[in-house]
Amino acid sequence: MVNEKRDYNWGIAILRVLLAFAVVGGHFSSGSYLFKVISPLAVPCFMFLSFVFFERHLGLGKRSYFIERLKRLVIPYVVWPLIYLFVYSGLYALFNEDFLGRDWKTSFFFQVLFGHSILPVLWFHWCLILLTVTVYCCSFLPKVVLATSLFFIVFLSFLFQYSGFNDIFADFRFELKYPLGRFVEMLPYCIVGCALGSFLTSRFCDVKLRVRALICFFSIIAFFVFSFVPEHSLRSDYGYAGCVLFLKTLSVAAFFWFAPIGDSIEVHPAVKAILKVATRYTMGIYCLHFMIGQAVNRLSFVSNGILKCLIIYLASYVSCFVVDALARNNKWMKQLIS
Repeated sequence: MVNEKRDYNWGIAILRVLLAFAVVGGHFSSGSYLFKVISPLAVPCFMFLSFVFFERHLGLGKRSYFIERLKRLVIPYVVWPLIYLFVYSGLYALFNEDFLGRDWKTSFFFQVLFGHSILPVLWFHWCLILLTVTVYCCSFLPKVVLATSLFFIVFLSFLFQYSGFNDIFADFRFELKYPLGRFVEMLPYCIVGCALGSFLTSRFCDVKLRVRALICFFSIIAFFVFSFVPEHSLRSDYGYAGCVLFLKTLSVAAFFWFAPIGDSIEVHPAVKAILKVATRYTMGIYCLHFMIGQAVNRLSFVSNGILKCLIIYLASYVSCFVVDALARNNKWMKQLIS
């Protein structure tokens, strides 16, 4: 019989919901202190956790998982911009409201190549696809060569950020500079996620509660310490650069990963059901919130802040729920939202 307490990480489930809301806040909140603290951590945490779980499957030699992962990334990467173009075109035809604000052919060209034009948040998927292929190809190298190469890549990533070499993208048009600059910044999260993947996924259930509590305690201390460390030497930043943000991300991920939720801290069955449903739509909320947020921004009675972000998040969630209900057993449709 499966022990749900040990086989499902409720801390990570809670973190995923918080991060999805933080992404909305990062795009549509103006100056809220809460989002200033948590929003910069959302994308790095998602990237880190994505490769923690990806490495587990690579470690088991599941080539089929690599192919399935690419499908799950490529389908929303291609289909969501088409949905946005369709909706934007309809709004323009009906209300003469131009949500796109640029030539759609050029926009779609850059969207497909770099994931940052019609739906700019898909730069994350673009990085995920490239990093997934890179990691999978590197996994066939001898272990010593692999470890050395990955360490060198992490070193170069931070060197580019602190030396200012990553500024070579600064003069590119925005559809190019942000995906390219952020790709360099995402490398450490990807590689360290892979490096820790086997340990975290195989040892999670074996860590005693006392040890997990200590890890959580020191993670909190580390997060607050890193929060007061300035980035004096950081010369290039596309939103996710620097060792400080990197260490804060690892602290947050460690806290929720090892939090004794479901063991010593019992999770109510209703909360379990809500979390399982909410985390199922993380992909859809991430892709859909940008369109809904633009619409909400045009409603003058909604002021900037947490309330507006909550409306956007809930509207995105409900939309995903409706799509999920209509899709039924259509796997292709479900891959757009989960």
